[in-house]
Amino acid sequence: MSRGNISHFVAGAFCFIIVANISVCYGALVDNLEKETLESSSLGALNDKKEKVLNSKQLGLHVDVTCNAINKCKNGGVCNKVCQCPKGTSGDFCEGVDWCENDRCGITNEVECLYNETSTQGYCKCKEPKNLYDDNTKTCQECDCGNDGECILVGNIKTCICKEGFAQYNFKCKPCDCGFGSLSCFFKRGGSKVCICKEKYALRTYGKIDSQCQLCDCGQYGKCHYDESEKVCECEENYIEYEGECRECFCGDKGSCNLDSQGEKICHCDYGSSPYRGICVPCHCDPWNVRGIGAKCIFVNDTRQCICPKGFWNKTTCEDINECLNKSACPPNTNCVNVPGTFQCECKTGYQISNPYEDVKHVGCKDIDECSINGTCIDPLTECVNAPGSYDCVCKKGYYSTAGNQGKSYIPMYNICYPATDQWLAATIALGTIMFFGICTSCCYIINKDKE
Repeated sequence: MSRGNISHFVAGAFCFIIVANISVCYGALVDNLEKETLESSSLGALNDKKEKVLNSKQLGLHVDVTCNAINKCKNGGVCNKVCQCPKGTSGDFCEGVDWCENDRCGITNEVECLYNETSTQGYCKCKEPKNLYDDNTKTCQECDCGNDGECILVGNIKTCICKEGFAQYNFKCKPCDCGFGSLSCFFKRGGSKVCICKEKYALRTYGKIDSQCQLCDCGQYGKCHYDESEKVCECEENYIEYEGECRECFCGDKGSCNLDSQGEKICHCDYGSSPYRGICVPCHCDPWNVRGIGAKCIFVNDTRQCICPKGFWNKTTCEDINECLNKSACPPNTNCVNVPGTFQCECKTGYQISNPYEDVKHVGCKDIDECSINGTCIDPLTECVNAPGSYDCVCKKGYYSTAGNQGKSYIPMYNICYPATDQWLAATIALGTIMFFGICTSCCYIINKDKE
């Protein structure tokens, strides 16, 4: 069969000779032809004659082009002698993407149109890895968040999708860690870190260095937060904090409640109320309070009892106990003074408390040495003599007092002393004075008697 024939068979393949040195074969695949068959065919070696197989677009004919390890199918196509192309692709090797036609990604060389095998749709991508395609302008814009995040454009605004432990700040992914108890970590405009903690966790600050979401649980009846490093519980009404947990503490509307060191409830009831089965209820002792003495009303075995305050005893009312009837109630050199409900000890005249920082009841009183005070005795001819609880100003040796023997006076401070040589004169004057007042007194008595 000569070259000029319109058609010929080569190893079972039906071929047309379209133009000189160009042949197109249908049915059999070129790569199935044995090398020897091609070399022995009437066409001769294809390489030597530079024959070229035209595609279907050039010829307007359907042509099956083989795929193999060298000529692979693209865009997810499956090679089975020929490429079986997925939806949205075309071409001998599925290299065409229908979505990309009509300059869908613009005309710039920095953008390429690719095929997404998952969505079976085409998409535009910038060739430069640090750039991102802007669908509005069909151009590439710089969009780099560093090695710790992915950059996307949201409404032409650059946004970073950062890895775990990082957050966006100044369009870069920076380390942002709030601990395992956090829901999220982000930066405010000024660069300060913000932590959103999980339930039962709260932000705890370690000095001025860092903040972490730490366990902070006050139970179901309270909210927990940290005041710097100290845990604080904000409990609901009728609950108070005990050892980091909000516990119930309710005594009714007539008292307040707190917990002791063992966590036991203590009710502090208002006046006129007393604890009864854990609640403050009305409890009055009016017959015992007629004198204004506040008897305490309590419940013992479900029975009301009235207890007088200390210093009172229960008769028909709470009567005051006179502790001063006990002679030993106060120490020596003191006077006992009874007051309602108690008593006081006061130092006698001429005595002072032994220790001003203690109670007189405990330390007692000591004598005041008046002679140690300058000016106690006015007359320079006298000298001061101290005595328990008192003192006296006596005339010095060689002097005598008008008050009597031994120089003592009735008013010690104002004692007047005379020299011994004036003793008889003073005695005569004193005697004359006494006689004068005696005679006058007798005369006045007689005159008055006569008038009657």
